[in-house]
Amino acid sequence: MMSFMYNVSAMTSYTSSAEGGDYSTWDPSWKLPAPSQGVITFTPTGVSDVMIGLLPSLPDSGSIASGQVVPLLEILLEGWGSELATMRVQSQLDSFQSVAPVGIVSGQPITITLNANQIEVSGPGITNGPLTLEIQDSNAVMSCPGGDMSIPDPGFAALLNNVTGVQYFSLSSWDSEIVYSDISVSPLAPIQTQTVITKSKSKPSHAPAPVAVPKKPMSHEEQIIAAKKAAVVQPVSTTSASSKTSYQKAKPGVGVVQPTAGFVTPIPPKRPHTKKPMKKRVVLGK
Repeated sequence: MMSFMYNVSAMTSYTSSAEGGDYSTWDPSWKLPAPSQGVITFTPTGVSDVMIGLLPSLPDSGSIASGQVVPLLEILLEGWGSELATMRVQSQLDSFQSVAPVGIVSGQPITITLNANQIEVSGPGITNGPLTLEIQDSNAVMSCPGGDMSIPDPGFAALLNNVTGVQYFSLSSWDSEIVYSDISVSPLAPIQTQTVITKSKSKPSHAPAPVAVPKKPMSHEEQIIAAKKAAVVQPVSTTSASSKTSYQKAKPGVGVVQPTAGFVTPIPPKRPHTKKPMKKRVVLGK
C-alpha cells in the first residue's frame, strides 16, 4: 500500500522519488491565496518530468493512500524524455503540448503564476519561456517562444473555465527522483496605477490682494514747482449757451477769481498802468 502524508506545518522542501505521476503528499500550506489566483515558486534538481497538480480542495486520505488522486489541472514540464511541456486538464484526458521544450535549468527557481483563466510558467529555471496557457473566447491558446498553438475545442475550453476554482497543489515525478526546494506561495502583485496631476490656468481664489504703496513726500523745491504749474488757469467747458458763465470777474485788489462752476486756479490782480505827465522844458534867455 502506498504511503501518504498530511503535514501541519509549512513545507518548503519535498523529495519526490519516482512516483510515476502519483501525488502522494498534500500539505495544507501549499494553498493559493485565492482560487486560481497566486504565485507558486520552487527550485527543482531534475531536468525532466517536473510535475505540478492542482485541486479545488484537499483530497481525502483514502484517495491519497490508494493513489486515486487525479488533479483537475496538471502542469508537466519536460516530459517524454525532456522533449515537450504540457498543461492538461484531469490528468491525461485533455492536454496541450508545447511546440518546443521549455529547457529546465537544474537548481534554478521556476515560477508558476495563475490569474483566473491564464497560467504562466517562467523564471530563471526556464530557458525557453515564458510558457503560457490562456482561454480566449471558446479557444485555449498555448504560447511559448517556439510558437503558438490554438485548438478550437469548446468542450476543452469549458473544462478549463471550471479550473478557475483550483487552490491547492502538490508536486510529483515520473521515473526519476526530483528534489523540490524553496517552495513558497504568494499573492499576485498589485497593479500599479499612475496619478496624473494637471495644473489649472485660472488664478487661485486665495490670491493676496494688491498692497497700496504710499507716495514719497514732495521736497520744498518740488512744492514750489507744483505751485507755479497750478497758477495756470484751466478752462472749464459749459454744457450750453444758456448756462451760467464759468468765471466771475475779479474784484479790484482780490487775487483769487471766484468761479460759479468748474475749476479755477488763483491768479494775481493786474495793477492799473498810469502815465506820468511830461514836464515842459523852459528855455531861458528868450
